[in-house]
Amino acid sequence: MKSSRMDAPHASIGAFDGPPVDRSSSAKRVRQSGVRRDLDGFRCAAKGMRIRRRPPESRDIASVRPTCDNEAPAPLAPASGRTGRHVPWGKLLGRLAMPLVVLRLVFFFSGFASLMYQVVWQRLLTVYYGVGAVATTLIVSTYMLGLGLGALAGGAVAERVTRRVRAYVAIEWVLGVFGAASPWLLDFLGRRTAGASYPASLACMAAFLALPTLLMGATLPLLTKIVNALRRDLLKSLSFLYFVNTLGAAAGAIFASYVAISFWGLDGATYVAAGINLALAAVIYAVAREIELPASATGETMRLAALEGAMDAGRPATARLSDRNADAGHVEISETGALGRWAYLCVFVTGFLAIGCEILWFRVLGVFLKDSPYAFSTILAVYLLGVALGSFAMVWRQQRTLGTQGRAVFFLLQAMIGVYLAATLAGFCHLFRHNARLREALGDAFWQTLHPPPWDAHYEAFGPWLFQMTDVLLFPAIFVLVPTLFMGASFPLVTTLALRRPDREASAVGAVYFFNILGNVAGGIVTGYGLLEWLGAERTALAFSLTSFAMLLFVDRLGPWRWPPAWRAAAATGLAVAAVAFFPGRGEFYRMVHPGPPEGMVRHLEEGMDAVVVTDASDDAIHNYINGLNHGHRPGYWYLREAVEAFAYARRCRDVLVIGFGAGTFTETTLLLDEVERLTLVEISPTLLANLRKIELYRGILSDPRIRLVVDDGRRWLLQSGESYDMILIDPLRTTTSHSNNLYSREFFTLVRRHLRPEGLFLAWMDEDRVFPKTVASAFPHVRMYELSPRPHFMGFCLASPGPLAENPARKAALLAKIPAAMHQHIMVYGSYVGDQDAILALAAGYPINRDWRPVLEYYFWRNRQRKTWEENTPLAGPDGP
Repeated sequence: MKSSRMDAPHASIGAFDGPPVDRSSSAKRVRQSGVRRDLDGFRCAAKGMRIRRRPPESRDIASVRPTCDNEAPAPLAPASGRTGRHVPWGKLLGRLAMPLVVLRLVFFFSGFASLMYQVVWQRLLTVYYGVGAVATTLIVSTYMLGLGLGALAGGAVAERVTRRVRAYVAIEWVLGVFGAASPWLLDFLGRRTAGASYPASLACMAAFLALPTLLMGATLPLLTKIVNALRRDLLKSLSFLYFVNTLGAAAGAIFASYVAISFWGLDGATYVAAGINLALAAVIYAVAREIELPASATGETMRLAALEGAMDAGRPATARLSDRNADAGHVEISETGALGRWAYLCVFVTGFLAIGCEILWFRVLGVFLKDSPYAFSTILAVYLLGVALGSFAMVWRQQRTLGTQGRAVFFLLQAMIGVYLAATLAGFCHLFRHNARLREALGDAFWQTLHPPPWDAHYEAFGPWLFQMTDVLLFPAIFVLVPTLFMGASFPLVTTLALRRPDREASAVGAVYFFNILGNVAGGIVTGYGLLEWLGAERTALAFSLTSFAMLLFVDRLGPWRWPPAWRAAAATGLAVAAVAFFPGRGEFYRMVHPGPPEGMVRHLEEGMDAVVVTDASDDAIHNYINGLNHGHRPGYWYLREAVEAFAYARRCRDVLVIGFGAGTFTETTLLLDEVERLTLVEISPTLLANLRKIELYRGILSDPRIRLVVDDGRRWLLQSGESYDMILIDPLRTTTSHSNNLYSREFFTLVRRHLRPEGLFLAWMDEDRVFPKTVASAFPHVRMYELSPRPHFMGFCLASPGPLAENPARKAALLAKIPAAMHQHIMVYGSYVGDQDAILALAAGYPINRDWRPVLEYYFWRNRQRKTWEENTPLAGPDGP
């Protein structure tokens, strides 16, 4: 005898296919259907009947509900004459599609905000703990380790909690609150620990970054668990999530530098990111009930959606799906196709190579694009875009084909990365040698200081303007985009191959991500501190390529064809031999892309962990380049004019501090005076010093016993030093160079003042004539401004002091007497006096002040547009205006 419940004509699929019920949400209807299915089971058991399912090969939509052995399965569609309202499958799938769309949009903006935080926080941590190679490595490694540990923990938590959507809401909410408070937290921590030793700095970085990075890392495995409960296809779920999140990160990197920091400063960018997190938390909370289906109904309902999607795609709905794994949406990977625990070793190695290639690309492209803050963010955005698109490509990969080919596809992708890396570097050098037009175009790019130039920069023709505006995107697209496509496709693929239990997908994602991050950290340290210095960029790229070629040994099939081991070994060996034969030698790439050297000059090249330094030297001239950017030359009449004027106004010069060696003019001029008893030279680049020591002139200068050489960041040195000086001279870098604001902000000038004796003197070179001198005047009561070169290519310098400034003609004459007389007229023609502090404040009345949190000069892209507004707020200073 059948129960009355099962006799009812509307009972085929519970609440989704029955009479109208008075419920306000789909979640309640799902809960009702789960209860009804449980009642079916209890009734069958009470009558001694056995609940059965159809075998997998014969399962269809009609088998969605457990039935008793002595009754026919209830049909999906209503029978003829059936009463009640039928809900079509399209509406059901529509209810499931909307949460997926919301989750994807949320994860896009989550990645967007995360990259904004990363750009801002890493930039601000350098203010307190330095921009040297060690400090930068500590910052990046701490950030990445936090993400990896967060992913590992997030995967474990996602498998245990039931209210996963609410957990994700909490993560976004905490990130938003922390982001909004981070400017005050970092300022509080930094003021008390700035300039600390590297172990102490590492502890402070970890204390600040631990909470947000752990939460950021936890989002991917947590959201994968949520989405896969709706999608029931791990490869596609993870691929699309990784795609939208990384795409958002790429957009966030561009937005952070080109818009947020440029207009609103570092603190403003942080508040924007925090606002995004809080908005995402509100959106997810509003739709949480639509997404978070009860566990009792999830498996049954989502399996129906998966089967319906399969039928719409025109393929057998149950192909290769076991009865056990149907609800989990998991494909059984054969023994020959899976990786298991070996996947963790694989992702460690590929993570090592990925970050090593990233560092290599930044080093190589930096010669063309220099060290502007926009160049860094653009290269990073292209890298992330390639990863995103590669992950998106795996969305279209049929997961059921991974049974025997997944492992082969993964290792083939790694080999393709090596092939492209070798082909681009070797091919570029070959084309450069034999293509005059390419050499001419690259020469123009090399001499361009700003990449990109200001948005309204003027060019005589459209072609040069277009090339200069887009080369910051063009070079990364050529070198970086294609291999990152392969990297992006690898992550979701290897995660699927690592999955051993279909109901533990979040743990698999977290573990794979964690070991990938470990490889990233190891690759960054080994590449930055070992390979580039020991092997050089060219040989490091060759080593990475050869390692990738070795992956071919594990590619056991290509499509339907099996690939014997002998063929694999032959292919890997052939690629290795070709790469070794055609790869450029050490230093060859940098010698080619640096124009010259001029006739009669000898080129010296040194590549270290911090920079590539090229110095062209002759008996009477020096041209010095650091990462492709000119950093001093000899004879340097401008630098001599600055030094002569500074010593003319200094009350005492027994103890002098010079920040930035450059071409050595300040240091050499200081040592000409016998009254100088000690000169403390702080230089951030050991590679620069190593290269210049190859030249006899600099060996003599640096061997002077009065010099105390400190290899460190200038700001970090002052933060940890308790010494005071008679003079502090700085001419380290352009204001548009990345991290230059650390040495050109009001806070830094105030720090300099604290390290000057009461009548000490400060000299600062400048390449901007409003914001820079006004910033100096905001920190010192007595300032003199000089012009070396007028607009539009302004250069000048400021003299500043805590006490009144008065010229010492005797010392000026004594110093000039030690400089060859033939150089005097070239020196004194520069450096016209502009005015004192009152004149500076009048000229720049409407202009802002450079602050640590507001790097007005460093982020220059929109400066000309902003300058118009600033000048409108500046009253006329004379008949010609300011």
